[in-house]
Amino acid sequence: MAKYRGTKRKNGNSQLQKIRAQNCILARAARLGRLNRCSADIEDVQMDAPEPQQNDEGVVVVPINQPIHGGGAGGAAEEVQAQIQENVAVKREELQEVVHTPNNDGGDTMPGQIQTTPENIITFNVSFDISQTHIMKIQNLSDRRVAFKMMSNCPDRIEFYPLFGTVKQGEFTYIKVKTKPFQFDCNFGDRVFVTWNNAPRNGIIEEEWFMDRGTRSQKIMAVEYLS
Repeated sequence: MAKYRGTKRKNGNSQLQKIRAQNCILARAARLGRLNRCSADIEDVQMDAPEPQQNDEGVVVVPINQPIHGGGAGGAAEEVQAQIQENVAVKREELQEVVHTPNNDGGDTMPGQIQTTPENIITFNVSFDISQTHIMKIQNLSDRRVAFKMMSNCPDRIEFYPLFGTVKQGEFTYIKVKTKPFQFDCNFGDRVFVTWNNAPRNGIIEEEWFMDRGTRSQKIMAVEYLS
């Protein structure tokens, strides 16, 4: 009889251990369920957050009041904000006009043909003790934009406006060739030089641009003084 009671107590302890193990498994499963629900809620909040948008100028914009959820999301938001600022800086730089050199846009390519009017001789009539202006036309006959510069071997008598500039393909521009008051001498051998290069499609051309190396063409025109 005593042996039977010992066996019954042993069986009761075994059942109690099984119940405790089952309770532990159920509690662990409940904790995992709560963690999964929390993760799903966080993903839903992040999916509902406003995404970066692009305005009419192509600049990416992020809502500045966008909530930050969690440390990882906060770091990602800071990274996105830094990228946006960099994109804006690049956009502003692209909008600024750039000064080009011949080396970055076909400076080694032979420039196309231009036509000047008059073609070979610029004529001034008396009297030479007053300033006179001759209008010269430069037409670009090539298939690309060209940059030109005006020079002479007599800067004390002749000046130009503008001194340099650009002409798009198929278009033309006018140059004022202006004399300063001077005493006429029949031994004058004045010449005007029109120098031109291929130019970039866009951008400002400064006078220093012509000092860089590059393939260029030049036309020499005689200056005639009729007394």
